[in-house]
This record gives sequence, structure tokens and C-alpha cells, in this order.
Amino acid sequence: MEETAASWGTLPAIYHPAALSDGALRAAYHVATAAHPMAQRRRKPDGAPVVPYLCHPVLCFKILRAHGVRDKATLMAGLLHDALESSSAPQGAFVGDPASLRQALQAALVREGEIHASGLAEEVTALVSELTPNKQDGHEKTERLRLEAMRYSPKARLVKMADHAATLMDDLFIPPKDTDEQQQRFIDRARETARICAQMPSGNSTVFRQAVVLRQLVEKLGDERTQQLRLPTDEVDVYSEQIRMKRADDLEVKLRSVDSIPLTILPNLHSLKPCISR
Repeated sequence: MEETAASWGTLPAIYHPAALSDGALRAAYHVATAAHPMAQRRRKPDGAPVVPYLCHPVLCFKILRAHGVRDKATLMAGLLHDALESSSAPQGAFVGDPASLRQALQAALVREGEIHASGLAEEVTALVSELTPNKQDGHEKTERLRLEAMRYSPKARLVKMADHAATLMDDLFIPPKDTDEQQQRFIDRARETARICAQMPSGNSTVFRQAVVLRQLVEKLGDERTQQLRLPTDEVDVYSEQIRMKRADDLEVKLRSVDSIPLTILPNLHSLKPCISR
């Protein structure tokens, strides 16, 4: 991934792509770069650091890895979970087109020498499709999200919780444009979704344990985001800096303990402060 490293510039190291020794994960990452071009940005206030949208699925993937997920399809879905949905400009290559996503993923897997390319591409595309909201079902948003959480398969639940955790962590680092009320609504929905996902039967004790740990992470990040919103203006920066560094350090430590798929987290997280304060 050397060709993309320079594009990440002064972004916090927590957002940098990992150096992946696994071909299937490399394939998913390369397809994710087509789904989320570097010019596609996350919604942030004017004057905030420019954050490529791709940072979000990269962080979602890292959260899954750091919290015990080893299943390839789940990790690949973490990298691609917004590929069919994202409405940020410019549009990615696969919005609303699961067949094209599956074909691109299968081709990338074949290039990486993955012997089960067809089946893996099919499974990952099905997971991504499952995680793509159906905004035409007529339900109010909170109720729709609750119903979706109850219908998710066990692997999709893990990705959804990591997705919410990544958004909460990203918002701790660089708060979004939304009003405090809108931000609190998202925090509450994230907590409720994680609660439902962690309580649904999985039929697999490993997946159940991973779901419990991810729910705890969402709860912790939700509490920190709520505290961030409630603080007086003159106290927000100090609190936010402390929490940002703690969460980034915690994630880095967990990732460094993973040994079956080596990950390189680019250099120390002191790069976080100049990026955010510029």
C-alpha cells in the first residue's frame, strides 16, 4: 500500500491503512479505495481537518481486528460496509450495485491468489448488502434501525457495532457538523443498536463474546461523547484531547497484540494533536 501512504499526510495514525499480509484483506482494501475515492470526504465543520471518507471503514476494520475478530468475511465487510450506500460526493464505484461490488471483489481476490475467491466475494457482498439500510421501508428512522438490528446475521451484527464505534471515535476526534441534539440522538441510537445486537443469539460462543466486547466499547464511547457534548466550551478542548489520546492509544495497543495478521500502525499517535488543532 505504499502508493497510498503519502495521501494520508498528517492524518492521525489511527486512520492510516494497515500493512496487511493477508491477500483477502488486501483485496478488500483495494476495492474499498474504489468505493471511497480519496476526494470523498466525511462531513465535518468548516475549518476542521479534511478527512477522507475511507478513514471510516479503515477504522471500522481496525476496531474489529483489535477486539478479537478473525473471520475474513467479517473483516472484509468492515472495510466495505458503506460501499453500496455512501452518498458523499464524489460517488464511489458501487453505490446501489451489489453485482459490480461482487465482481470487483472477486477479481481482486483472484489477483491476490485467493483460492476461494468466488465464495468469499459472494459472502462479503451479501454481508455488505445486509448492512446497507433500506430507507424506503416506511418506518421512522429509529424504529427502522431497531428492526434492522434485530434481523442482522451474527457477522453483520459485529460489523454494525464496529461501524458505530468507529463513528463515535471519529466524532470524539473531530466533532461533526450536526447540532448537539442531533449528535445525542445518534449516540442513543448507537447504544440501542449495540444492545440489541449483543443480545441476539449467535449460535457461536466466540461471536457472542466478540459482540459483548463491542457493545461495551460502544457504551464507553457513547458515554465519552455525551460528556464531551455537555462540557462548558472552555473545558471541551482539554477533555477531548485527553480522551482522543486515550482511545487512540488503547486501540494501538490492542492492534499491536494481534499476531496472526501483522499490522503496521504508522508512527506514534502524537501526530494526532497537530492534525486536529491546525
